[in-house]
Amino acid sequence: MDKAGGLFKNGANGALVLLAALAAVCFMSFLVILNYRSAEGVRKALLIQTQRETEKKALSLEHFFSERRDNLLELSNSRELSVYFENKALGMSMDYGLRQSLPPIREKFAYCIDSKKIGDSPIFSRIMLLDMNGSTLVDSAKESAA
Repeated sequence: MDKAGGLFKNGANGALVLLAALAAVCFMSFLVILNYRSAEGVRKALLIQTQRETEKKALSLEHFFSERRDNLLELSNSRELSVYFENKALGMSMDYGLRQSLPPIREKFAYCIDSKKIGDSPIFSRIMLLDMNGSTLVDSAKESAA
């Protein structure tokens, strides 16, 4: 019994060792909790940052597509397209003058491609005008009308 209780023979030393062990456990628990709370705070901050970046990108995309919609409205309201559809409504056929309305439309499409850029890159690579049957009337990628 001497060897088994040798460390705790003196009651004051045993209490001090037990108290020191308890203090060490409490301190380690405190550090673990502090580390967890810190990591949780960083996680929340990163989540908020990611959310803000995503909202910023969404606004940029919204603006980009709004501008493209405006570009399409501008094209659809252009005089060049109006002339084509006015002539078509008057009964002109491709053989009797309607084809002459297509080159100005091609020029308008080319101007749109050349003038609408982000940096040095054109926004549109190709613009086409199709008839009701899906046949190509004007294709900015081709030099002659279909």
